[in-house]
Amino acid sequence: MHRFSIDLSVRLVAGILFAGCSGLSTADRICPSSANLQCLRANYAKFTESQYQEFWAILSSAAASMADCKKASDVKDFMELVSLNPRSADLDEFLSEKIERLVVKDPTCALKGIQGLTPSSRSLVLQRLRRPDFVEESQIRKVFSDAQSSSAFKALADDFFSLPAQ
Repeated sequence: MHRFSIDLSVRLVAGILFAGCSGLSTADRICPSSANLQCLRANYAKFTESQYQEFWAILSSAAASMADCKKASDVKDFMELVSLNPRSADLDEFLSEKIERLVVKDPTCALKGIQGLTPSSRSLVLQRLRRPDFVEESQIRKVFSDAQSSSAFKALADDFFSLPAQ
């Protein structure tokens, strides 16, 4: 398991704090009325070019909603971010950490979210989970091993185990 020296939580807190201090008026914001994941996805390049703090504030809020597992759409929408291109190393690490930790913390919620993904995003998430950076590989493998005995998740678990471990 890799240990990253930069604490992603610190970066998120800093992003949230600076988002309020960015000096942007509502009219200057990319998504003045509803800064959410749908807006972020639709305007990804603009966010990363000019409003990086707002980008991280939206992302942080979406990660918290995903971790609550109150709405399946929040989980799916967050996980779909793996398909954004080009992704920064910061974004890759953030997505991996949040998804890996959710799989271990609330397997049923995470597996339902993964099932709802587009085929290409589902494949990307499963590939990430085959070589986790933030949780032990054995924890992820156990979740998918247990899922093989569930009719709801057997096909997903079989897909996971069919991928090469790297």
